[in-house]
Amino acid sequence: MGRLWIILFLGISFCHAQNRINFNGQDIYINGVNVPWGAFGNDMGSHHQWGEQYDSTYFENLFTECEAHNINTARLWVHCDGRANPEFDGQGKVLGLDPQFFTHLDDIFQRALDHDVYLILCLWSFDMLKNFTASAGQYAGLHKELITDTAFTNSYINNALVPIVQHYQNQCNLLAYEIMNEPEWGINGNPFNFSTVDQKVEAAEMKRFVGMLTAAIHDNSDHLVTLGASTLAFNSTDSAALDHYWSDTALMNATNQDPNAYLDFYQVHFWEWMLLTGHDPFSTTPIDWMLDKPTIIGEYPGTSNFPLPSQQTLIQNAYNNNWAGVIPWSHNAQDGRGDWNDFKNELKQFGLDHPIETDILYCKNLANVEEVHVDEIVVYPNPFSDYVNIKNANTTLVEVFDIQGKQILTCPLNGKSQLDLSMLNPGSYIFKVYGKNAFQHLILQKM
Repeated sequence: MGRLWIILFLGISFCHAQNRINFNGQDIYINGVNVPWGAFGNDMGSHHQWGEQYDSTYFENLFTECEAHNINTARLWVHCDGRANPEFDGQGKVLGLDPQFFTHLDDIFQRALDHDVYLILCLWSFDMLKNFTASAGQYAGLHKELITDTAFTNSYINNALVPIVQHYQNQCNLLAYEIMNEPEWGINGNPFNFSTVDQKVEAAEMKRFVGMLTAAIHDNSDHLVTLGASTLAFNSTDSAALDHYWSDTALMNATNQDPNAYLDFYQVHFWEWMLLTGHDPFSTTPIDWMLDKPTIIGEYPGTSNFPLPSQQTLIQNAYNNNWAGVIPWSHNAQDGRGDWNDFKNELKQFGLDHPIETDILYCKNLANVEEVHVDEIVVYPNPFSDYVNIKNANTTLVEVFDIQGKQILTCPLNGKSQLDLSMLNPGSYIFKVYGKNAFQHLILQKM
């Protein structure tokens, strides 16, 4: 029947595409956009002076645009510098989350789900070590003790992080938690001085903070965890890097060998100055940097005064060089470093060119959508024993999932019309069959 490529997940074999994020059994490529905020630090919860700033219309329009441009993931910031959430006491310990926090974030998740968009929730930014208190209120930054004092760290974990993780345990379009955006800017001894903070911590303290939060998430959920490293210089064991702050070894050593203090995938950022330091992911590969986990390029400029390659070239270079996805900056940061119109069409085209890797299926499968678009695709017999037949000359791919929605087979057909499924155990399976112009979901029974 020609070449049959099969990825099995039920004990027959275990094989993933190199440097792809495995999300609930599917190897995916992130075709994303940075949506750091509608209003910096004020999208969730109620600011102690300004009240609620949540704008549901902004997020509805955002996710509508994402869906129209084949974007599968949005990277959204949660606490930022702490100005509106979580809630603090007079010492700076975390008391909890105000009642509007989940109301707003629930609405964001639902609107994203309605448009088939997955979220990476970036919890903190290095902005937590800046001082915005004069312009944004008493909680806007200066939260060093959350990192340096484990009693403060635990107040955040117990009173905010664990409640968040437990609340969203079953949120199908939560792709990952990101512990912090570019924590290296808050570490003493950073030789690069491209971003300033008002407070600094030691590297060991920051590693411990990241490790403790990472372990708390893994202790309480099955969701993935990552971190937004500012540069490859701090996220690699290669000699061209300065350190690998976020390796399993580094995080476990910082947390008394907690086995859950680890990242599931890496995230590195790129800005023009890294061309001078030699830390450009677009012209190198993960193998060049000795990376041992799938790695995405989580920030890079949507526009630049520096003569960078075109957005189309950057996006294609990342894919060709075997990174696990790209998330350009940004949809609405309004900082002059990139705008939605700078890259939306290029991301749309990439999604059209790579539908199998960028179409994330988990929520669709959980919803048990039996039929979305039918282009005279017929799969028979049902029930089947060893083989199924596919009646459509243009069918290119069949993906098979167990009844819980976990992907167990990926089968390119290359024009063939019969599929050998003799290796499957008896039971019910969800099939997603791709045709030239459409695809179909259905449930088949193996006898």
